[in-house]
Amino acid sequence: MKKRIGIIGVLVAILALGIGYAVIDATVLNVTGDGTIVADPDNFDVHFKESEEVEKTGPAGATLTAAHTGPTTATIKVENFTKKDDEATFVYTIENSSADLKADLEVGTIVNSNSEYFTIDAVLGKAKLNAAGDTTTLTVTVTAIKTPIAADQTTNITVPVTATPVHA
Repeated sequence: MKKRIGIIGVLVAILALGIGYAVIDATVLNVTGDGTIVADPDNFDVHFKESEEVEKTGPAGATLTAAHTGPTTATIKVENFTKKDDEATFVYTIENSSADLKADLEVGTIVNSNSEYFTIDAVLGKAKLNAAGDTTTLTVTVTAIKTPIAADQTTNITVPVTATPVHA
């Protein structure tokens, strides 16, 4: 019996050492904290490509002026339309220079202060730009829809294009 108690004692001691060793061996290390990434508007860069000339077409005798007045603004001016159906077209290039963001483009509500005499149309070449150097066109068309009788007619034009960032 003493021999059996001795063997059981040795087994219990071995088991206790094994459990103790396992407890010491199973240490868990944790790293905790947090991180922040800041939304920087400079990371999204969609603009008129100022290095490219604006294409202009119109009737003989009409004066067509187009200019880039900043990275996100451009102007048009149509002078000397004389009759119904005189039409001028301006083609601007829009470029996405964002390193890793795509852009969804959409023409907003066009402002035409004299819709009795003019129509304004704006069409994008494509509505999505990939990142880093992808381009599309914005074609703006101004059309005289009525011949003036008594007085010259003018209109003020605004064509907004919204570029929305999209993850690549």
